[in-house]
Amino acid sequence: MKSQYDERPEMIQKLDDHSYAFNYNIKEVKDGDSTYYECEQVIINESNVNDDSIIRNVLIDNWDVNYQLKMLNDYFAFQLGLTEDENCKKRYEDFLDFRSKLKASVAKSII
Repeated sequence: MKSQYDERPEMIQKLDDHSYAFNYNIKEVKDGDSTYYECEQVIINESNVNDDSIIRNVLIDNWDVNYQLKMLNDYFAFQLGLTEDENCKKRYEDFLDFRSKLKASVAKSII
């Protein structure tokens, strides 16, 4: 979900004993004389946050599990020559690229 802050938010914010907010794609926005920050935010309902829980929750927030499976099946169908739709390949490669960049970003935020 999109969120806005008056000050630059931390990537990981503890909300309470059982939830965290993970903020990513943080962008500074200048609007006339004011400046604010926009970001994507995922709430993680776990008492301990780690890189796997962050990545899982961000991916599910963007692509539900059923759609992730569909992308994978479509990709394999393209690889096996069962479909000629190159979008099947591109969608899954874009997903993997997003996941790879997310993993690198999360690793930096947790260290």
